[in-house]
Amino acid sequence: MILCQKCAAVNQFGQELCAKCGTRLMITAPQYEQERPSVQPLEEHLLERISTLEYEHTKLGERIAQLTEVVNKLVSGNFYDHKMIEAISVALQKARVVAGKTLENLWRERVLDYREESARRDHFSARKPRILQLSPEKQRPLVKTKLNEAESLLFGASHSKEGLRLLRGLMRREPKNYELAFLLSEYFYSMNRFAEAAQYLKKALTTNPQHFDSILLWGVMLTNGGRYAEAEDVLRTALGLRADSHIAHLTLGAVCASQGQQQKAKHHLTKAVGLAPSSSMYFTAGEISSNFGWQKDAIHFYKKAIQIDPTFDEAFYKLGLIYLKNHRTRVAEKYLRTAYQLNPQEARYRDALKAHSKRQARQQS
Repeated sequence: MILCQKCAAVNQFGQELCAKCGTRLMITAPQYEQERPSVQPLEEHLLERISTLEYEHTKLGERIAQLTEVVNKLVSGNFYDHKMIEAISVALQKARVVAGKTLENLWRERVLDYREESARRDHFSARKPRILQLSPEKQRPLVKTKLNEAESLLFGASHSKEGLRLLRGLMRREPKNYELAFLLSEYFYSMNRFAEAAQYLKKALTTNPQHFDSILLWGVMLTNGGRYAEAEDVLRTALGLRADSHIAHLTLGAVCASQGQQQKAKHHLTKAVGLAPSSSMYFTAGEISSNFGWQKDAIHFYKKAIQIDPTFDEAFYKLGLIYLKNHRTRVAEKYLRTAYQLNPQEARYRDALKAHSKRQARQQS
């Protein structure tokens, strides 16, 4: 075909003049068809997808194998470390350097201390963004640097005094930073320095009377100090701000129990474990109930704890003691023996089981 260079009309090949406008034709083009995109056959597409999936599956398998190897090394390492401690303890005991399980007990204490310190450090890191958000924008780089330095010192090799000095210096620079004041109060509370914790809590609440974390910690401190009427008011204020706080419900349950209000205590304890249904929460609720002689409630909470965690030896032990008090000796022996089997290193379990066996032998004779 021939296209007219003036009106773009289509003319038959061989024409000299445009059939439409009569212009002499100068532009020609061969007839063509637009090239269609090639369509991949379905079989080839499926094979390609299968190959991709096989490759990804292989890589995933390799990754799982690597993770399994790491876990096995960790488990093996913990096993050998524990056996090494046992061997050293036996050797030192034979040499009469240490008595019994002293070395292993010290090792366990160190592990617990390390876990607690790691948890405190993680908590400190989580609070830093809140502190920075309350700082003036121009001061944030300096405050961030000081907080990082304080964190390294507080959780380093016995440099806590230097870390506290830095935090106190920041507090003087920013007296209205209630998040920083709360961080200091929380740190002092964890170190059992309650007077200083209360001092910084008051600063935080003076700046922000609706600061939930400060109100909750103040309620906990009042509870620990035996000021139950004040604690109840403070904790109810906390629940007014955040009704889903399991710690507030748990602490208020303990306060109500201390005041002999069993139904209110049971309500708040049940609410607490419902909001955070963990073995430790159920166990704590059981402890509160047991301390005030509410054995039926205590049994319920302890059994819930071991239902969630069948290796919770302390919960088995406490159940055994309750059943002993109720003269249900067979059930008591079952729970005490389970506690001992789960943790044969705990002297309380061993002694309770021996005392029970001797009592049984005397009764039979």
